[in-house]
Amino acid sequence: MQQESFFSDIRDSHNNKMKKTYKISLDADTRNLKVIADFIEGKLKGKTPVPVVMDEVLVAVDEAVTNIIKHSYKSKHGHIRMILKLMKEKIVISIFDNGSVFEPDKIPLPDFSEKLSQRSVGGLGLFLMKQFMDEVNFYFKGSSGRDENEVRMVKYIK
Repeated sequence: MQQESFFSDIRDSHNNKMKKTYKISLDADTRNLKVIADFIEGKLKGKTPVPVVMDEVLVAVDEAVTNIIKHSYKSKHGHIRMILKLMKEKIVISIFDNGSVFEPDKIPLPDFSEKLSQRSVGGLGLFLMKQFMDEVNFYFKGSSGRDENEVRMVKYIK
């Protein structure tokens, strides 16, 4: 498992508020989901106003990374890079990969009117990400000169 992590304090150029930036890079493997969860918990512990914020961030990131591993890389070898920015009013998490591009707008919402055993598979992870985070945006390689995919999630911590 390849992993790197480091920390830096930098000034936000828009509002001059201090923010902390943490980075981690590792293999796209479901065995690393715990490593990612521990990384996030370690950086956010005691810095969110209520524990539920931590839980929501952890679920959203777990879903995003699992989707990258299973769908973008199709469970083949790949790499994930994550940047976590902790600001006074929000948490911003960007997850980068070089896997396949997908169209999030074409993923149907789960049908909660059906029994769990009768529901079609898919869409629940994306739904949870959007429910738990205040903003979820996708940027794909090939667009605007990007050389990798990014899912960027924001959680406001008023």
